[in-house]
Amino acid sequence: LGVSAVVGFTRKMLESAGAIADTAAKMDVGIETTQRWKYAAEQTGATLEDIGRSSTTLSRNLATGNKEVRAALHSVGLEIDRLRGQRPEAQFDAVVAAVARLPDPLKQTHAAMALLGKG
Repeated sequence: LGVSAVVGFTRKMLESAGAIADTAAKMDVGIETTQRWKYAAEQTGATLEDIGRSSTTLSRNLATGNKEVRAALHSVGLEIDRLRGQRPEAQFDAVVAAVARLPDPLKQTHAAMALLGKG
């Protein structure tokens, strides 16, 4: 490899690390969580921005805690008060895992939309 290739690679790595750090700060989650979410998003055809929007929607839903949100949480076996005491990444991971455990795909979709948003 030539020096310019190494310099270019290093520059791209630093830019990528900076972008991950910026995104983590915007979503109020850790860098490792952001990297994990980015990988998961890429594996499922989503983007990190999609996950960020869903995480923000979940945080907003947990803050308001309306009837629909409480019912959706109950349907996946979670309690709003317990989630409210957790960091945003723990909230998101708990909800995603609980939704994934539902055996009925239609119920998964309904719960995910009620808690994480429509897209």
